[in-house]
Amino acid sequence: MLAGFVIKGLFQSIKPVLANNYVAVYKISTIITNTIPLILIYILFYYLLRNPLNLPEIKSNIFSLLLIWGTLLISYSKYLTNHIFESLLQLFLFLILIRFKSNKLICILIGILLSAIFAVDITNGIITVPVTVLWLTHYKKVKLSDLIWIFLGALPLLFTHFYLSYIQFGDLLPPQLFPETYLSYEGSKWIGSTQGFEALNHPIPIRLFNYTFGTHGLFLYQPILLIPFLIKKNWKNPLWIYTAAIVLGYILFNTIMQKNYAGSAFGPRRFLPLIPIIYFFVVKNLSEYWSDFNFAKKVLIILSFIATVSISYLGYTNPWNNYYAKFNSQKIYFPILYTIQNK
Repeated sequence: MLAGFVIKGLFQSIKPVLANNYVAVYKISTIITNTIPLILIYILFYYLLRNPLNLPEIKSNIFSLLLIWGTLLISYSKYLTNHIFESLLQLFLFLILIRFKSNKLICILIGILLSAIFAVDITNGIITVPVTVLWLTHYKKVKLSDLIWIFLGALPLLFTHFYLSYIQFGDLLPPQLFPETYLSYEGSKWIGSTQGFEALNHPIPIRLFNYTFGTHGLFLYQPILLIPFLIKKNWKNPLWIYTAAIVLGYILFNTIMQKNYAGSAFGPRRFLPLIPIIYFFVVKNLSEYWSDFNFAKKVLIILSFIATVSISYLGYTNPWNNYYAKFNSQKIYFPILYTIQNK
């Protein structure tokens, strides 16, 4: 909706004929939902590294650039998706929680961000909203009045979201629950498909492995993100507990609910919003404990960075390459290998 209003205003004032040009509309939409959020992610992340981590300016710049150009965020930057904008919202919420103080305006802002995350990607919202509320209740001891202000802040976007769902699909429930309705457009490849990734139906333990270290594994495609999970001291940090709860909760949710591993995408596309908040702890841990690591661990970390950047660039070359994959077996689906083969 936001992109639509901006594009309409731009094209009417500059060149109305562009409103009928699908390429122009798509490119401007991508700039609004991808390019601008990536710039804002860089600014927010740089700010977090400078304060509270107090990293030097050059290191803050390098790590912020690596977040943008060296993770899966860059892999999907050329194409219109909801995940990069969602990553910005998740990082902004994280920044607010780091500096949380019981304040009416802050609570309203948290409500707006939670409802925006829910509206942009309801599956992530299902995890992030309750985890955030529980974390605030347990660690920040928020009062009932604070929770009411959070709810009031969330109300406008939630109302808009459910109202739009109703006028489009005739139901207040999320349309994602009824793919036979919202994906039943002419020529749809999503309804009644019995081949390729739509036919995948692995047992839950296999799915859990594939979402973590297997075919679409977050830690296979982005091995550097594994570091904070291996640092024991993190588990005494309330912000890491918050981050880990969202990450593990969302991985588990996808394991149970999403059988096709995000379809034709390269790697764990649905997990993009998790990357900036985990990456913050990667940088934090490296800045605090680098001198404590032995030579072998330092080499392994450097190799993990190289692998993360290389895999992300590979995805950038064609993140949807796997849509055209030919499947000889439902059990064989490894997009990173298919992309290398067809690069």
